[in-house]
Amino acid sequence: ANIIPRHLWGIRPKTAGFGVVSIQPQLVDLKHSSITYPTIRGSITCNYQRITGRYKKYSIELPANMVGEMILDNQGESVVTINGNPSDPEFVSIRLRPGTNLVEIRINSF
Repeated sequence: ANIIPRHLWGIRPKTAGFGVVSIQPQLVDLKHSSITYPTIRGSITCNYQRITGRYKKYSIELPANMVGEMILDNQGESVVTINGNPSDPEFVSIRLRPGTNLVEIRINSF
């Protein structure tokens, strides 16, 4: 029962009791995926959609009493936005706030 949330979506508590959650998706060739993961603080809801090979969208909803970080692999030539604001490519992780977080990844390989 833990294989999909822990290994496919990479949902793991970073602090005891899920005060901080770490999400590291490994959704390589999937076109779409959704998960609702219950925790002691409330449910984490994640949706993924690969629009094209160069454009991916994640929607991650965290409970009001939880923060998180999303770790993206191979971010090198990508433009990452969170809720419409560009993310600094120097950081390996993206800070997630309570509520809905819309993360868009566009690969610029011109």
